[in-house]
Amino acid sequence: EKEKVITSFQTQDSKRDMVLIAKACSRIYFRIDRRQIHYLKFILEGYDGMAVMRNLDSQAGLVVIHVAPGCEYVVNAIVGDLKNDIRMETSKAPSN
Repeated sequence: EKEKVITSFQTQDSKRDMVLIAKACSRIYFRIDRRQIHYLKFILEGYDGMAVMRNLDSQAGLVVIHVAPGCEYVVNAIVGDLKNDIRMETSKAPSN
């Protein structure tokens, strides 16, 4: 008998679960050419469930990539390859 896997979307308290998932993700901050923000987001979304990019300051090209646990190696490889096409550099987390 197969074990049923319950995702966070199937629980009654999915908002709480999403917060827990977000806390488990690692974050990588980048400053990129602002004209390439949409391209980077499009590429990352193609790898379903591995990473989500959020735009922090579109004028400055500051973005954060939330990486799912266990996907750090693959996301770093993708970003490393994209550095050949996009001008991007790692950045520190913005201070609030």
